[in-house]
Amino acid sequence: MSWVRVLFLALPLGYGLMLAWQERVFRQGLQAPLPTPVPTVPIAVPAPLNTLAVATVLGFSSPGARVSSAEPLTLLATVVGTGESRALLAGPAGERFYRAGERLSASSVLRRIEPAHVVLWRQGREELLMLRPAGERFLQVVDAHRKEARSLHLKPTAEQSRK
Repeated sequence: MSWVRVLFLALPLGYGLMLAWQERVFRQGLQAPLPTPVPTVPIAVPAPLNTLAVATVLGFSSPGARVSSAEPLTLLATVVGTGESRALLAGPAGERFYRAGERLSASSVLRRIEPAHVVLWRQGREELLMLRPAGERFLQVVDAHRKEARSLHLKPTAEQSRK
């Protein structure tokens, strides 16, 4: 029986010593510096990012890049609000209200609606369609002596009673 007791005590003690020795070897291996690998293939430097191409793909463009549209359309009115904006466009097929994202022709899409203009996406670039040409006057001078130019709403009430 005494050998059995010695064996039961020696077996865990031997196993513990073996684990301590393995731990010491492992820790010594961690302290040794690892050799630095030398790259055999030259590292390729990436080409510089073309920010203009990325901006175009995402739908951005500089204000100077926009040109007047060559579409045979006339912008008659815009309705811009917090909800869904619309633009009244007149073309060869007639007048119609359009929303942003609608296709106007085979080559253009209504991209954005602003109070004074709309932005079209045509042939890979933004084009502007203005509400009225820049040189055209918004208010027109009316000749006060022409009878058809007078309005009943602009006449004083004393003149209206004489008629």
